Amino acid sequence: MEKLTLHEWAIINEPSKNSDFYDPFWTIMDLIKFWIARIWFGKLSDEKITVISEYSTGEGKYPLIKFDLKEEYETEILLSYKFHHFIISIDSNKPINCDFMGVLDEVPTFKKITDSIPDKLVYGKYEGNSKKFTGYVKGHYRLFTFMWILHHHLTSN
Repeated sequence: MEKLTLHEWAIINEPSKNSDFYDPFWTIMDLIKFWIARIWFGKLSDEKITVISEYSTGEGKYPLIKFDLKEEYETEILLSYKFHHFIISIDSNKPINCDFMGVLDEVPTFKKITDSIPDKLVYGKYEGNSKKFTGYVKGHYRLFTFMWILHHHLTSN
């Protein structure tokens, strides 16, 4: 797949305006492009938010999103959306020792929830390895909260 920013991918893969998926699609894209990007970059920006693959569900087509934060924070974040959950894989060069205040849940053992991320990028739970871990959050508010907590931790250490 050609490397695309999240915005480029969203324009190419925009669902039909008559689709039940249209409004939820743009709600997710806007959350990431505008609000999550502001947390990490302090501005509306998505040049470091790219789509590395895509997958389909009964709800529609979704991107596997990569936040390339290696230069600034020695960390990379993968994010996918599945069944009203955001699955997050973190790969950091340094341990991330912070309290996620209960917003990051352990990934269930059944494969269906993580099949949007290649197996090699699904890590164990946070408690087992604070440098590489995978978890999920339920809903937009919890995703924003998780990203804010992670950003605050990485910028204060």
